[in-house]
Amino acid sequence: MLYSSAKYAATRYMSLIFLAQLVLGFGVDTSCPSAAARAARELYSRGDTTGAIAAVADVEVCADGSDEELAEAFRWRAQAKAVAGDVKGAIDAFAMAWTVLPTWVLDPLESPKFHDQYAEGRKRALQTRLVFARFTRTLVGHVVVQVYDPHGRVKRLHVVFDQMEMSATRHDDGTWHALVPAGALSATAVLESVEAIVFKSRTVSIAGLPVPVEERLTSAPPARSRQKAWVIGGVIAGVVVVAAAVVTGVVLANRHVDGTLGRVELP
Repeated sequence: MLYSSAKYAATRYMSLIFLAQLVLGFGVDTSCPSAAARAARELYSRGDTTGAIAAVADVEVCADGSDEELAEAFRWRAQAKAVAGDVKGAIDAFAMAWTVLPTWVLDPLESPKFHDQYAEGRKRALQTRLVFARFTRTLVGHVVVQVYDPHGRVKRLHVVFDQMEMSATRHDDGTWHALVPAGALSATAVLESVEAIVFKSRTVSIAGLPVPVEERLTSAPPARSRQKAWVIGGVIAGVVVVAAAVVTGVVLANRHVDGTLGRVELP
């Protein structure tokens, strides 16, 4: 019972801490996929494959992190699923790792079984011409979608905001931008080839997406409002620090690491 309470508290406060860091502008020590992979690796090394799988269960909605970090998170999902007996899930995860980063290579010291499954995953990604996409930020009133399309299948992308659909425009850096309608709360990216829909992302909260620092500065409130905001921010920061300490104490006391600690759950 105490362990379940610790798991719930840890999950809620990790989300709160991450959000507060973004709101207050302190930044985070590590990216979402990197934190997830780190937690999964630790749990995996202790034989907790269920926890490891849970730690990287939502990396598809991670808005930050490099391609290498994202591929590594999929790698730990693949290995944990393989050990748990989910061969198909392992192959699918390896296929995602290759799609995100075709130059990614599995550690040569890993088990031959994992290398065989990685080869199967890469084969699947090539044969099915797998596509993936994720939201990375908002920019000047638009959401930005990063598309992983090593086969060049995506010809059109639109974003579903609540019940409204907006077409996205492709930019030179390979990202797609879609204007956010007034009052929109959530977004889902839909990728299409010439023939059909090839990928549909998970739905994310627009408020949870990162905003460039320069935009935050430009939209900063007047001095009086800023003073009030800093007071509120200080209170939030204090609550977060206390909450983090409480959660850390509970977790250490029970000597358990929750598999969701590496996950960033958007509102």
